[in-house]
Order: sequence, then structure tokens, then C-alpha cells
Amino acid sequence: MTKPSPDETHVGIVKSVAIYGDWAVGSMDTQERESLKITGSAVAHLKEGLEYALTGRMKVHPSHGVQLDVVSFEPHIQPDVPSMARFIAANFTGIGKKLAEKYLTKVKDEGGDKGLEALRLKLVNEPWAVTFESVSNRKTSFGDKNAPPADSENPATLADSPEIPYIERMLATKFGALRELKAAAMKLLAMTLFSQAKALKDETRPITEVAAALLAKDPYSPMRTIPGYGFRSADAIGKAMNIPRDAPVRLTALASFLVMEECDSAGHVFVGEPQLRNRLAKTEPMISLETLIEYATESGDLRIEEDETGNRRIYPAKLFEAEVRLAEDLHSMLVTAKPLLRKRTYEQFRTKAIEVSQRLLGYELDEDQMKALYGIATSESRLHVVTAGPGCGKTAIMEVFSAMMSHKDWAFAAPTGKAAKVLSARVDRNGYSASTLHSLLKGSPEGGFMINRNSPLGCQILVVDEGTMPTLSLFEAATAALRPDAHLIILGDPGVEGLAGQLPSIGAGRVLSDIIRLPGVDHHHLTATKRNSGAILETVNQIRQYSLACEDGPGVTFSHTLPSAESYFETVAGKYVERAQANGIENVVLLMSRRNGAADEPTWCTDYANARLRDLLNPHAIKIPGTASLHVNDRIVIRDNMSLGEDEEGMDIRVVNGDTGTITRFQPHSDPKHRGPQYVVIKLDDGRFIQFPGDSLKELQHSYAATVHMAQGSEYKDVMLVMTPGQASFMNANMFLTGASRAREGLWIYGDDAELRKIAATKLPARNTTLVERVNEKLAETLSNIDDAGAEEDRPKG
Repeated sequence: MTKPSPDETHVGIVKSVAIYGDWAVGSMDTQERESLKITGSAVAHLKEGLEYALTGRMKVHPSHGVQLDVVSFEPHIQPDVPSMARFIAANFTGIGKKLAEKYLTKVKDEGGDKGLEALRLKLVNEPWAVTFESVSNRKTSFGDKNAPPADSENPATLADSPEIPYIERMLATKFGALRELKAAAMKLLAMTLFSQAKALKDETRPITEVAAALLAKDPYSPMRTIPGYGFRSADAIGKAMNIPRDAPVRLTALASFLVMEECDSAGHVFVGEPQLRNRLAKTEPMISLETLIEYATESGDLRIEEDETGNRRIYPAKLFEAEVRLAEDLHSMLVTAKPLLRKRTYEQFRTKAIEVSQRLLGYELDEDQMKALYGIATSESRLHVVTAGPGCGKTAIMEVFSAMMSHKDWAFAAPTGKAAKVLSARVDRNGYSASTLHSLLKGSPEGGFMINRNSPLGCQILVVDEGTMPTLSLFEAATAALRPDAHLIILGDPGVEGLAGQLPSIGAGRVLSDIIRLPGVDHHHLTATKRNSGAILETVNQIRQYSLACEDGPGVTFSHTLPSAESYFETVAGKYVERAQANGIENVVLLMSRRNGAADEPTWCTDYANARLRDLLNPHAIKIPGTASLHVNDRIVIRDNMSLGEDEEGMDIRVVNGDTGTITRFQPHSDPKHRGPQYVVIKLDDGRFIQFPGDSLKELQHSYAATVHMAQGSEYKDVMLVMTPGQASFMNANMFLTGASRAREGLWIYGDDAELRKIAATKLPARNTTLVERVNEKLAETLSNIDDAGAEEDRPKG
């Protein structure tokens, strides 16, 4: 392995800076009169025409040659009036060159060269502390004149505070060489340290020193709040600062990391002691499990419970608290309810349902659908579930029901934008629309929801489609947002009676599967398929029963073998292009189980497939400046939950991870230094046009090909499904069924027959949850209280 080159420092005048999102490139003329190319996120902070000392590593780019990858910088100000005046005039509002020279002359007259040097050091290390009252009554400030006050409590404005780049510089100087600490996480860490340092109100030290002291005390606590700053980042800093491996702050963070990593990888809400012991043995074999658990529980990061046999269950505190709150909400829905409909017999209800379904759908609901709706309408529970496979009419009956119960206030939501669009298409004729759960609850990328227990939804009935997809935490946020009398209707396909179903959530929990096990839940199961039929339905039903014949039929074609991507991908791509040209690209998808891989190396992964399909389908498009691979008319998917401001009516514009669409154009940046666009316009597949910010383009990826997980909740006319072998936790019947059931008209399955049968026969591994147990305990407590109250009533008086 090649040893990285050591850091080196170059001094010179920055000649140019070009900013591309969160990255920048430029050039400087060094003191040796050489031109040096410079790159890195730190370059964005530099001002053209000023002198800097830049520290970083020299690298050789295959196209651009030798360049300095900058990790830290500081202004290089000569201890003379012209150099210092140039810096002041360029960086302070309200101070021009003449006034700066006047101020510096006064400083030199009063303090000589020592006074000038003291000021130079202050300008280098804490320029925001320099004032000019002695020569001017003007209001002056260091940095952006439009920046908010430095003590703003709004986290979104902290990045504009002039101290932030200097704290970033301190971090980069100390830790910029650490591969584990990414530039985006470093910026967020600088903002966090700045906020904490300001709160201490320490006027005796520069804020950079206060921030450094806070980090030295505990580099692990920011893990709890900073996205992208995980244990590996914190531990790299801890190691660099010589924090002992058995320090309490480190062991606390290590325990939380190991438990959360196990939960994330397997969808667990808690881990058992043997699971945690195995992870610890692979990571830190010399550390005692008991010591680890003790520190983490004392800090509140972990919660411990024992099962009926005395085995310990170890929960991340956030998941523990979410499960407890969700159990309380579900219990309340099961025991405190008024039926949605009281004074109507089944025959009366059925007559009305026939009339409404014929008007809206063009056909009558079948008897199972009728009984499901009547059951929901008359149930003594506020918690309702409709389970069924794809195309069995789950959303269709909600269209009929919302029309029949138009006197109620309804809300409709789904986990993804594509699923919300499908649901909206069902209910829009009744005057309703569906949104993503994240948008409905007004969630923020940093976590938390504006619609919550203190500010609930106004609806009387909330319908959530694709109910297997929300995590435990998102489900808890949804139930928390309901009024005490509101009903919840969940639609989904978790698999019932031992059959395979759709994929569970990517995160912790198996909430819908748990809910249908609760006593008293109003559960209805539909079996008659209304949508895809023929061989597609037969294939889906075979996988549901953990078997597969691998036989072609109307609408279904098996490859029966899967050669290497190098020799066979073009065959698959040819079918994709053919179907895209026939049905429109938004109606076709290539689904794969794997995502990560090289974009220029043929493998069965979406990274390679997207790069190749883009070249085939959009070869001559205009490239969006400042991006590596985005073009006008590219198909994209958004990979983060984001708020994009408000529309003309004052409504929040929100997008979620998984929203897909097409780039239609881009707007060049108003600042000529920003080479990337100010925003790109995207037409989302749910029908909206959005302006996506240019500094967040890293959150866009191509979506010609998608993982099965990402496509869940969507449907397409044609699906090409590539199935490759993998671990049971990943490649199982649920994965297979979810991919195959996305197709309405055409399904092409690419894989070796023996491997396909093996995947179809593999059951989804169990997940550790205690939701059912918690709700049952509360129900038993409620029944006990009722019995006690009855006994009290029967007791003789007097």
C-alpha cells in the first residue's frame, strides 16, 4: 500500500477560486513565483487577491496534474501597513483602504512595531474581535455584511457566523488528515462547537481555543446530534488527542455504536447480550462487556430490560423510548374509541357502497371488500389494518370509503413520494391528496417533527399506505400526531398466515407485522387480485409460498442463467431501452439487489447500471456545470429528506429520500465564483416541479436503475429484475416478492434458476422487538383495573 505524502505548507496570493457545491478549486501564485493548483472544501473560504498559508497534501490528478489538496489555511499577513490594510479592506464591511491605513498608522504610532504585530496576530486568529472605534463611528463587522447576529439561535444561520471558518480551520489543522472525518461533518462539528462555546460566554480566550477545549474534553458527545459524525470519526479524533481507549466517554460511545450498528444492520429494536458480546469481541476484545454496559446505561445512551427468563435486552435509548410511546398510543387506540358509523345495518351500508364504487371505480366491490369497510366503520377500535397483496384493492376501497364518509376529516400519507402519488390518484376525485409521512408531519432533516403531540393533525381519520415501510420511529411520530379520538387505517402487505410479504422497514422495527398480532386490532385481509394477472400473479404467489417454478408465461420471462455483467449487461440494457421507448421511461425500471460498485466497471449493481443507461438514453444532453455526471433530462432520485422553503401559497415544499423525477433545466449561479448552478429544476414523478438547491446536488443520484428497497411503494408497467446471491438477511423471499410485484404488465427476471429458487425459499430473518409484549402488558393492566372497579361496585355498601 502506498504511503500518503506528508502535509506541506505553501504561501502565496490566491489568484482564482471556483466553487462547485461543497467543493472548490483554484490557483495561487506562490512566493517562489510558481502557479499552484489548489482543491478542497477549504478553498471556498479563500478570497481572491489575498495572501494565505495553505497546508495540505500534494496529489497528482490524472487529468489536471499536480495539485495541493488543502486541509487548512490561515491568512498570511505581512507586519506592514499596506499588507494589513489590504486584508482589512477586503474582509471588513464599513472600512475602506484609506480608513484602514489611517487606523493602522494610529496603531503603529501608539505601539510601534510590537503593536502592529499584536494586531496582525489578532487579524490572523480572531479578526471578529477587532474594532475601529478610534478612527470611525461607522458600524463595522468582519465577514458577510448580510450575516445574522453571531448569537442567533437558529442553527441554519450559524454557518454564516464569521467565527465558523476559523473553528473549521482549527479542526482542519489538527484533524484534516483523518480519512474518517469528512468535510461536511467537519463543518457541522464546527457549528456545534461554536454554539457550545458561545453559550459558555468565556471572554478570556478566543472562541477557537474554547471550542478546542470542548472537543478535547469529549469528542464523542457530538455523535448524538451531528449527521455523518459517527463513532469512527469521533474515535479518530480521540486517538489523535490521546484519549485512553478505556476512557468513560469512549466506552459510552463505543457501547452505543455497537448496539446501534447491530440494530441498523438487522432491523432490531434491541440486541441480546450474546449479540453484543460477539460484536465487542470483534472490535475491542480486551474490554469488559459489563464495564461497557455500565457506562452507557449511566449516560442514558442505552436502556436495559430483562425478559421472563432473565436474559438482558439492550436497547438504544431512542428506540426504547419510541417503542414505549408507540405501545402507549396503540393501547389507547384499542381501548378508547367511538365507531366511525353507528346507525346503519350491513345491508344499508352495502347498498351505499355498491352505488359509490360503481360511480367511482366502474365496478362493484367484492364481498370481502364490503365487509372490510363495514368492519372499519363499525369497529370499537381506532386501530384498523387492511392487508393484501399488490392489486387486491387496498387503495381502491379507501377511495370508496372516503367518499362514503365525506363528513369526516381525512388525511392520506405514504412513506415515499411515488407511493403517495399512487394513493393521491385514488382519492383526488373526492377532493383529497396524499403526501409523504415526512411532509405531512413536517419533519426536519436533523430529526423531529413540527406536527406532534403538542401540535397534532386536524384529521379524524389518517390512512397510511405501504405500511411495512415506516420505521418504528416514523410510526411513533405518526401516532403521536393523532388527536385522541382519531382513527388510523394502515394498508400493507406484511405477509400473513406464514406467507412471505413485502420488505420490512430499512430501519429498526417490524411495526405492521407486530400490530396485526395485537388482540383487538381491527384487521381485514383481502385476497382477490384486481390488478396484475396471468404469469405475473402466478410468479408472485409462488414466491409468497417460498417456491418458484422459473417458468415463462404471458408477461413473465426468465433468463434462466446470469452470465457476468461484462458479457450480459448490454442484453439487459437493450431490453430496458426497448421498453422505455415503448412505454415512456417513467413507466420502466431496472431493479437490482446491490447498489454499491464502480460506475465504470461492469458489475450487477445500480452504480454501474445507472452510468451505462444514462449514456445510452441521454447521450448528448447538456452537462450541468460543477457536477461530475448530472445532465439536463437525466432521471434522478433524491437521497435525503429536505425542506425546500415555501411555495406561493405559503405551504412547505418537502422532498424525501426516494423521490424520483427528471431534471428539466438549471439556473446558473448569480455569484461568478460559484461554477455550479444556483438550482436545478426537477419534475418529480408525483407531478410537482421543484427548484433543487445547487449546493445540495450531491443528494441526487441517477435512477434509471434502482434497488428493490428504493422501488418499494412504486409500480411500473415493465420491470427488469436482476437477482444475485447474497446473505439471508438481504436476499430472501420478501426481497424477491417486492421486486417482482412492482410490475403491472411485463416482468423480466434475470438470474440463475437454482439461485432464484434458493432466494425464493429463504425466509426473512426475525427481528428483535417488544412492541406486542408492551401493548399486551398495558391491555392486561387495563382489564385488571376494570375488574377491580367492578368488584368495588359489587361490594355491599355500609
